[in-house]
Amino acid sequence: MKNLIYLISCVILLSCNKKDNLNDTNSLKIANQYLTEYYKTKNQKFLEKSYKSLNENTVYKEEGITNDNKELVLPLLMYMKKYDELEKLLQEDTILDKYQKEITSNLIKSLNNQKDMELSKKYIYKNIDLIQNKITSTPNDSLLYTQYFVMKLYLNGRDKTLQEIDSMKAKNPKYSKAYYDYILRDLIEEYPQELLYK
Repeated sequence: MKNLIYLISCVILLSCNKKDNLNDTNSLKIANQYLTEYYKTKNQKFLEKSYKSLNENTVYKEEGITNDNKELVLPLLMYMKKYDELEKLLQEDTILDKYQKEITSNLIKSLNNQKDMELSKKYIYKNIDLIQNKITSTPNDSLLYTQYFVMKLYLNGRDKTLQEIDSMKAKNPKYSKAYYDYILRDLIEEYPQELLYK
């Protein structure tokens, strides 16, 4: 609706500048490129450049999380530890589904309360309950176990989480060896240290 009003205003006023849309597209593209460079190099300056480009995007400034930017905004703000900013965006968000929003919000609250680890871990346990309920209601969605084991990583560390994956592999032949070894184990082994507790 906002886009339609903008288009009508442009036609009426004959003052619409095509550079606006181009600049928005470019700023998101550049922000994504910088985030990719960060993944490759772990150089903090690329996060800062990505964040600067994101904030040059007028749609992001006006609307927050959108379908076009959500795959950039969520990881970028998590890596930059801008938990309060991300929590505010989630409260205003209308794009993410309730489950995804709740999982992300609980994780942010957990990371934001590391000085009180008992409280911090309560949010992780909330996520585990949410994920287990989702597994019960959609038992064929094997990717839910990726979320489950990431939460267990926050609670128990890498070694114990990998042991739990191996235990599940031995007891549950429903999934392939490749699923356990190359999806679940690889995820936990390679999950970025900078996203975990300090």
